[in-house]
Amino acid sequence: MKTRYLTIIILFLLCRNAIAQSANIKPTGIRAVFSEKSIIAYQENSMDKISELYQYLTLFSDRSSDDELKRQLKENIFLLFSDQNIKVYDFLSSEKKLINISTLFNKIENKSYRFILKSPFNSIESESDNWVNQYHLSVTNGIIEYNFSINQKIYFNSTEKYFGTKSKTVWEIKLGEIML
Repeated sequence: MKTRYLTIIILFLLCRNAIAQSANIKPTGIRAVFSEKSIIAYQENSMDKISELYQYLTLFSDRSSDDELKRQLKENIFLLFSDQNIKVYDFLSSEKKLINISTLFNKIENKSYRFILKSPFNSIESESDNWVNQYHLSVTNGIIEYNFSINQKIYFNSTEKYFGTKSKTVWEIKLGEIML
């Protein structure tokens, strides 16, 4: 009877210790700052940015777009990404390779390609400051249609913005690498 009583006390103390230790574990990155609902909202917003990217690429590729509009579209596309030298999947090559975004501009210019998001997206958390969006994309020139399942890294970073003597932490979403 004493051993049974002693075993129960030991188990109780071990469980209490485990619960106390797990309470001390603090989330890092996005989870440390935002609630689950907020994170989902940011992930949905990242798909809006992806949609914006493909709308810009469609306009850039259009033969009727003038040079000034194309210059502005390039600037807006670069602002969407975390880095101007970002690598993206080459949608127009039979080889599965990554190219610089500027190279993609050269390949699609005046070719009237349409970039169309096909289905709902799925976000997968990968690290504390980014996640991966999975989605389907159709690229067509009116004759040939290419379909892709895309994985795109999305970066979530904070920056300090200054308003006179006051500062505020602002979180922003930037698009990252496009991969298959």
